[in-house]
Amino acid sequence: MNVGWTQVALACLWGGLVAVERKAFLQAMLSRPLVAATFMGALLGDVGGGLSVGMLLELFYLGTANLGASLPENDTLAATGTAAAAATLTAATGAGSTPAIWSLAVLLFIGLG
Repeated sequence: MNVGWTQVALACLWGGLVAVERKAFLQAMLSRPLVAATFMGALLGDVGGGLSVGMLLELFYLGTANLGASLPENDTLAATGTAAAAATLTAATGAGSTPAIWSLAVLLFIGLG
């Protein structure tokens, strides 16, 4: 399975939308790691990987919330980047979506948040 240019464009659009939704628009909690990573995985063809990465990152950032003027660390960027990396690694290796790939993606991209 290859990741096509339309999938990459949709993933970029989704990442931009949830980045803006995080503080400036709508604030419907679409930017939480569970939702953002799951949808990113669905766009790139790996729903299970996105959901698993989203659950793990949601646990990491469980204590953070956008309340008032406070702006905690950017969990949205970490979630979308990690889910995209996990889906791309799954497509590149051809090994299927495995916990080892999810762990590698989380370790590589957790620093984005």
